[in-house]
Amino acid sequence: MTRWSQEAIVNVIKAVYQEEGYCTSYKWMRDRRSPHFYTIIHFFGSWHAAWEAAGFDVPLRLAPKDRVVTRELIVEALQEVGHFESERVWSTNHRIPSAPSIRKIFGTWQEAWEAAGLWSEPVSPKEKILERLSEVGSYCSETYWDQMGFRPVAQTIRNHFGTWGNAWRAAGITPTPAKVRWSKEQIIDKLREHETYCTARDWDSLRLNPTSRTIRKVFGSWKGAWTEAGIASPISRATVTEETVISAFRDFGEYVSAQYWDASDQKPSSHTIRKLFGSWAAAWAAAGIEGSRIGSVVNPNEAPTQALNELDAKLWEKRQQGVTLQHLSQEFGMSTSTIARRILRARIPHADQRSRG
Repeated sequence: MTRWSQEAIVNVIKAVYQEEGYCTSYKWMRDRRSPHFYTIIHFFGSWHAAWEAAGFDVPLRLAPKDRVVTRELIVEALQEVGHFESERVWSTNHRIPSAPSIRKIFGTWQEAWEAAGLWSEPVSPKEKILERLSEVGSYCSETYWDQMGFRPVAQTIRNHFGTWGNAWRAAGITPTPAKVRWSKEQIIDKLREHETYCTARDWDSLRLNPTSRTIRKVFGSWKGAWTEAGIASPISRATVTEETVISAFRDFGEYVSAQYWDASDQKPSSHTIRKLFGSWAAAWAAAGIEGSRIGSVVNPNEAPTQALNELDAKLWEKRQQGVTLQHLSQEFGMSTSTIARRILRARIPHADQRSRG
């Protein structure tokens, strides 16, 4: 992560000015420039103060004639977009004139769009979901839907329609019944074919059948299925001791953050380790290993160490471009911690790669 200083920010502003002249705060955010707008405000207090510190005399406000918003100007702006947008979408896209200015002149949002000849009834969340299902065209399982990174997520669809099948039926698509009613014996055979234990996440990422969800339904738990198949699972929380943790740390060889440890599927989990030692740092101190933590920021010069699925590839690319975790959370409907973990996991070599290194 870049550690910005006032001097570094001033140098960036000067470089921007040499290329294209003065840049408004709106354009700076729209272009997703670095450092972020709020980083600049943190150091200088205001946008204009930052430019003045760089040696530029920036006007504090536009000339009155440039601030006049008329009905004609608004209609022209709406027609330039070409299709109806809600107030929220308009504001999210930082369009001008602002939504409050448009409502102030026309009275309502609807009247402004009617004047531009572009009014259409807002689409409800349910209608949007049905449109999305119709675009996909053929039924797919919840697991496959989320693996492919389709939006909205399966949980949101179930919240609106009650069940996954109800949503597809409402879209006029008949859900495909499961071709196989998996029995315990069939599942055990599949697990034994795999030979070695793997997590539910890895199982689904390999698109193995039956899905981890089906296995849990039949056996009650993921580890219970592997136990009945006679395949040992990694150390359980009940058998983890301080000696076990210290041995695992020394085998790994170097200090890493708890987030990195979990993202690389190391066992036992950081949660279990904290419960034993009281803190993450205390556990590493007990193992006699010190070092700086590995961050989760994507360096533009880095490349993923693993092949990424469509969703993770989008997250990686946008993070390289400097998009914040908060913005990614709003765009993809995922928590910032989940996004950070997915991006970090893409940087972690597989075990065999680490051993070769």
